[in-house]
Amino acid sequence: MRKKTLFVAVILILFITFLFFGAGISKVIGNAILDARAIFDTASLSLTILCNDSSIVPASGNLTFTEFCAYDTITEVIGADPGWEFNLGLYGGNYPPEWIEPEPIENETNDPIKYFELNTSTGSHEGGNYILYFNLSQNVLGSINPDNVSLFVYVTNWTELNTVVINGTSDPARFYSDLTHFSKFLIGEKPVVVTEEPPVYSPSPGGGGGGGSSTTKKNSSFSLDKDIIKVSMRQGDTKKEFIKIKNTDDVKLDIKVDLTGLEDFIIFPGGVGEYYFELEPGKEKTIQLIFSVSSDQKPETYFGKIVVNSGDLKSIITTILEVESVNAIFDVETHISERFREVPAGGILVAEVSLFNLERVGLTDVLVNYYIKDLEGNIILQEQETVGVETKVSYIKEFDIPIYLKTGDYLLYVSLDQDGIIASSSHAFKVVEINNLEWILSANGGLFFLIGTVILLLLAVLFMIHEHRKLNMLHKSIKKIGAKEMKKKKLIK
Repeated sequence: MRKKTLFVAVILILFITFLFFGAGISKVIGNAILDARAIFDTASLSLTILCNDSSIVPASGNLTFTEFCAYDTITEVIGADPGWEFNLGLYGGNYPPEWIEPEPIENETNDPIKYFELNTSTGSHEGGNYILYFNLSQNVLGSINPDNVSLFVYVTNWTELNTVVINGTSDPARFYSDLTHFSKFLIGEKPVVVTEEPPVYSPSPGGGGGGGSSTTKKNSSFSLDKDIIKVSMRQGDTKKEFIKIKNTDDVKLDIKVDLTGLEDFIIFPGGVGEYYFELEPGKEKTIQLIFSVSSDQKPETYFGKIVVNSGDLKSIITTILEVESVNAIFDVETHISERFREVPAGGILVAEVSLFNLERVGLTDVLVNYYIKDLEGNIILQEQETVGVETKVSYIKEFDIPIYLKTGDYLLYVSLDQDGIIASSSHAFKVVEINNLEWILSANGGLFFLIGTVILLLLAVLFMIHEHRKLNMLHKSIKKIGAKEMKKKKLIK
């Protein structure tokens, strides 16, 4: 009886361990594989095509084109499903005559550089998360600032995609863009944004109007086009960013834009540190921000706020400035796919980290530091490791988010240190609430639930063993003393 009880208990524990631990492993592995979706569109070979390449995605999900003419511009696609066959048609700066889509107009792109078509022949795939790396030689760039280069995709019009400059000073300059599908693309210069000069208007000390015609409501209403700005710069760089403010009220507003925490890095046009203006009902104004980093600025992340006030209403744009060494021969890139940009407290944040040896100086060990920070710059979590880099290394990095962490916006900051020369990259994510069932099904939640279940089962087994021993001792007593004597002593009825 005792052996049978122990056998059943052990089998039960092994089964539950396999069930939950196996599910946790499959969840983590599944999460580490980027989802792959695309739109299939058969590409025809153009008479004006400069290069054509067909390649199949390997098991890693990261595709590198084999033809040099293709690899010279489109270097890599990350996040596709293994086995997909890609067709790449690369054109020059002239619009392909056989394309039926309309050419980009002035407010869509300022200067087309290269057109290309990238499709998969494995069916219709849409709504995925992919990364496309591309290069442009300094000769092709000419006078175009790399910060003004973007990838555009045709949907119903030519739409600008999120594009990051990996290294704008190298030759070729290196970029990457986030994609949701595959179609017809354009590498081009961003459209010119026309901004107004700072107005002469200056409000009274009490924050009232600047003239007799101004009518300001105490509880005014306006909207901003963004709530966070993240800028990456090298020592000695200057860069421009823009915010749009719209008057959603029915009267003219007096608006003040102020800087907090980044006064040493940002000014408005004209060199001023504060910006005042009036905004008519329903009108929108674009404000230019000029970021400037001194040549001896310490490489680090800097946090601040852009504060927009009107009457009693105040809106804040969280601003993150990431400063890198000017002479870095290594670079780092951090990417969090869309499915991991919201993670529960106690969950796992999964990020893809890529390290680049820009000068290809041979296999070199570099120190990689990982930080999770809140938007005040406080460090929540910190890790460090040494990684060898010969040309490029990409890997998946997981971080256990503390169970006590409050919901809100956070930043994953990765810095690469090579003999004191710093390159860095960062990506924002959110910590969100999670219900009990979702927490149990998560990787960390499943682990805690598993441990709790095993403990309860062990307690149950110990209790069963204890009861079995008592019963066994009772049987032995009956055999030894005899049932009659037991009755006399009132030990049994």
